[in-house]
Amino acid sequence: MSKLNRGRFALLTFAILILSLGSLASAQTTISIWYGGIPLPASEALEKLVDDFNKANPDINVEVSRMAGYGDTLEKATVAYAGGAPPNLILIEQMQGFGLILRGMLEPLNPLIENEPDFDLDDFYPPMLETGSHEGIMYGLPFNTSTPLAYLHFDLFEEAGLATEAPRTWDEFATVAERLTRDTDGDGEPDIWGTDQTKNWGWLFDAWISQNGAHMTNEDGTEFTFNSPEAVEAMEFLQDLRHNKRVITYPGVSKSNFVSGAAGMIHRSTADLFGRMELAQDAGVNMGVGFLPCNEECWVPIGGANLLMMKTNSEEQKQAAWRLLNFLTSTESLAEFSSKSGYMSARRSSMQTERLQNHFQQSPEFMTTYEQLEYAHPRPQVPDWKPVQDRIASEITPAMFSTNENIGPIMDEVVRYGNQLLDEFYSSYNANN
Repeated sequence: MSKLNRGRFALLTFAILILSLGSLASAQTTISIWYGGIPLPASEALEKLVDDFNKANPDINVEVSRMAGYGDTLEKATVAYAGGAPPNLILIEQMQGFGLILRGMLEPLNPLIENEPDFDLDDFYPPMLETGSHEGIMYGLPFNTSTPLAYLHFDLFEEAGLATEAPRTWDEFATVAERLTRDTDGDGEPDIWGTDQTKNWGWLFDAWISQNGAHMTNEDGTEFTFNSPEAVEAMEFLQDLRHNKRVITYPGVSKSNFVSGAAGMIHRSTADLFGRMELAQDAGVNMGVGFLPCNEECWVPIGGANLLMMKTNSEEQKQAAWRLLNFLTSTESLAEFSSKSGYMSARRSSMQTERLQNHFQQSPEFMTTYEQLEYAHPRPQVPDWKPVQDRIASEITPAMFSTNENIGPIMDEVVRYGNQLLDEFYSSYNANN
């Protein structure tokens, strides 16, 4: 072949390559996933899974955007939907997604699931699955699921002559907290507290009142009821521990302060377990975990977030988003995410994987949150939860733990506000449906 022909051949080959790359790019479907509100190890684990998906699916390009938190994700996704360019998948705190369902912004997953012969909904733990469904239709699948746990500073338990186990009842909780609380320097103020309470304790508020036989809403979620006598009694129990028995510190202790011995027991998410264990091990501290205490009943809220698919005008994007959602909630992906993040896997089959079996063998503390599932319940499904949660945090919490006010009337007022929001929403919803 002459130099001229070789040159023409090279140019032709190059042109074919460019055209091929162009065809591949044009054949690629680009979708997006928005998330926020999860700790760094979980964020890294999620983005690694998305990267694995991109590599295994060259016809799909997934763009990831990390938001400031669950609320930020919800707000920006809602604005983007109104503007006609929503993300395809969003990771939303499980109570915040219900309003999107009723507003018709989410893609029903049932048709997609039914066309996936290997997808087994029965493999998911029921209380976790309930958080993403409405009237028998699935709109979201659980991804980073959690429950609150009792974190126990066992070295302090032993110093106080206590058994190294979590209190099982409210009475035991109060007794153990009193035994743990100590004024070590004689200045009249405890230096070691029995327990603590944080400013942002929305799901623990839910837990305490429900353990006393109260509930956040009525059965169909159309009315807030967390000002019932049982709910008020639960809050007064905690106020007594804070202000009379003086065993609760507020607004709470940090991870490092807990490890250094500022409190004997605290209630935090299982998602914190990785970081707390690492700090405790580095400090040579014996830390354990256990169930929340029970009173009239044992009751633990399901927390964390669901992956939801927003409606778009593109069938190609919908199918691509389903492939990503299916991948992220698969047995192996959830096992991988759980082992690296501290969150729970929502699938029973993940528990049998080699990865989680090894994980539990090395760190049996991670099994506690699964054992507590016997008492786990979805949190209430209401359309506009966040403003009510904000009022609980800004009004009920400081009135209880800081200023020590008569808590009943304050709970009445927040419930009145919440029910006004619900009435306004459902009046508009019923008029348009």
